[in-house]
Amino acid sequence: MIRGHTMKLIRIVALLAAVSAGQAHAQVPALDHVVVVMMENHSYDQVRFKPYTATLIAASSTCTQSYAVTHPSLPNYLALWSGLTFGIDNDNCPADGSPFTVENLGHACEAAGKSWRSYCEELPGAGDPVCSVGGYRRKHAPWTDFSNLDHSNERPLADLLSDISAGNLPTLAFVVPNQCNSTHDCSIDTGDAWLAGIMPALITAVGPRGAVILTWDEDDGAHSNHILTVFTGASVKAAYAHTGFVNHYSVLRTICDALGIEPMGAAADANSIGDVWLPVTSVGTALPGAYAVSVVPNPFNPQTSIRFLLPRELAVTAEVYATDGSLVASLLRHETRPAGVNVVRWDGRNAQGQPVASGVYLFRLTTALGVRAARLVLIK
Repeated sequence: MIRGHTMKLIRIVALLAAVSAGQAHAQVPALDHVVVVMMENHSYDQVRFKPYTATLIAASSTCTQSYAVTHPSLPNYLALWSGLTFGIDNDNCPADGSPFTVENLGHACEAAGKSWRSYCEELPGAGDPVCSVGGYRRKHAPWTDFSNLDHSNERPLADLLSDISAGNLPTLAFVVPNQCNSTHDCSIDTGDAWLAGIMPALITAVGPRGAVILTWDEDDGAHSNHILTVFTGASVKAAYAHTGFVNHYSVLRTICDALGIEPMGAAADANSIGDVWLPVTSVGTALPGAYAVSVVPNPFNPQTSIRFLLPRELAVTAEVYATDGSLVASLLRHETRPAGVNVVRWDGRNAQGQPVASGVYLFRLTTALGVRAARLVLIK
């Protein structure tokens, strides 16, 4: 049942993408935060229909022609971190020819006075150079192979939630699950559930001028290295498809442009992914006519979170309507909300507290700047 609804949702997204395809190419905006989440060894079509991933795609921008640069894991991670594979075709630890001294994201951030951290699941401690322990593998942590960066920024995954809670999310972060949660050793369903647990917190944490990039290092070796890459966050278009060719160098170039650092290695000659962004002003807040609304998960059962980005403090009314125009639930009534990302939740109940039927509903956000709407799909 869920797969059938997911297939319908994918078709809707494709139609929306076709409409958007004619829009003018845009530049990459300056961002306060970029978070990259790395998954493992599965192709575009293998992962994009999974429940959480499908809902994320519906609320995000998807690169439909995204490809890894090679096999196996290590050179792909190196390509995304430094724009170079160094001719490596194995997962040796330490990497052949390391430590490297060429430019990379870590060194470039430090030179520009920007913070960065990696968060690796089951890494024993900050800066630990171990090759393999538990579900941690150093081949998925390319920063360890460079001598020109601060290795104290290499942290266990547990530090991520602490940093978010303390308001200390770095400008650039790489999030790497263990061998199981990355789907390297465990099922795609396991990885999809892991993403459902961590992605919403990351999307909220990057704020109105940030983005989360979800990508895979490589495919399973049987699909021309076609992988899924998704851009999401308050600064990113929803239900949009970037149909141009993308690889790890393109993603690296986009990260560099967003952070205002010089692209390195092969990224210097790659094209940025510039059409997935919402319009922003020179100071980076959303334009009043383009403030974002996104729904995750969608389809949902039993509850969904609706995020909206306000350019300034505003009185907000948030309501859910049926397709016949009748009011189903009032979530906010002229409630003052602050500038930035705000969240309301709907549990699939009407104003009387009764569960409503499966189907399509309309969320409507009303402020002094106008009205924004989003479709909600409830599945039971």
